[in-house]
Amino acid sequence: MSSALEEFYSQVDKVRKRLGIGDYPCWYRGHARGNIYQLVPSLFRRTTTATTNEERNIFAEFVTESHRFLDREHDSWEIISVMRHYGCPTRFMDWTDSLHAALFFALVDEGTFEDPCIWVLNPFDLNIKATKKKMVFDRCDVIGEDYYNAISNNKWPYELPIAMSPRWVTPRMVAQRGYFTFHGNDRRPLNETARGSVKKIPIDKSLAPEIRAELHRSRTDHRSIYPDLYGLGRFLSLKFNGLHEGS
Repeated sequence: MSSALEEFYSQVDKVRKRLGIGDYPCWYRGHARGNIYQLVPSLFRRTTTATTNEERNIFAEFVTESHRFLDREHDSWEIISVMRHYGCPTRFMDWTDSLHAALFFALVDEGTFEDPCIWVLNPFDLNIKATKKKMVFDRCDVIGEDYYNAISNNKWPYELPIAMSPRWVTPRMVAQRGYFTFHGNDRRPLNETARGSVKKIPIDKSLAPEIRAELHRSRTDHRSIYPDLYGLGRFLSLKFNGLHEGS
C-alpha cells in the first residue's frame, strides 16, 4: 500500500473521530461527482418543488406494480427502501457501513468520475439533532410514523433528515449493507442542515487505480454489489470492454 493511500485511510479515521464515531459503525456514501452533488435525495435533486401529490403517486404506483416481484407484503418503510435501491425518486438517500462499498460507488465508472469523494456520517448524532433520540430507527426502535400516511396528510414531524435502517428485504440491500437517511420538511442538503454530523473526504484521482486494485482483491465489484443478472452482465461488460457492446 502506498503512503498516499495510507494517508487517505488515516484521514478517514481522523474524520470518524472528529465526528464522534470512532468506536461505533459509521455510515459512508460514495460520490463520483462530488463537485456537483450535495446530500440531497433523488426526489429533490432536480427540483426542490416536487409536490406531495407527486411523491404519493410515485409510491402508490410502485406498490400497485411491484407486488408481482415481491414475495410478501411489506410495510411502507420497506417499500420505500426497495424503491430507492431500484432507482425510484424518493426522500431516501443510500448509505452503507462498508467503506469498500462506498469507494466502489465513488470510483466505479473510470471514464466519468469528477472530483470523487466519500461522505462520512454519524447517524446517532444526526438523530439527536433531528429527533432528540440517540438511536438509528429500525424494526426494534421504531420511528412511530407510517411513511405514506404522514406524507399524504402533510404531518411529517421532523425538519431534519433522520437515519433509518429498514429491514433488508432484497439481495441488493444485503450486498450493499444498505442504510438510509430520510429527508424531512427542510429540503436543503443534509450537509447544510446537519453540520457537524457529516464530513466530506475528497479522493485524489491519482489514488483511483490503487483503490480499484484493492477493491478487485476484496471482490468488491458489480457481481458483489448487484448480486443479480444486471451485476453479472455489467461485470463481464467491463472485464471484456474491448468487445463491441451492440444489440
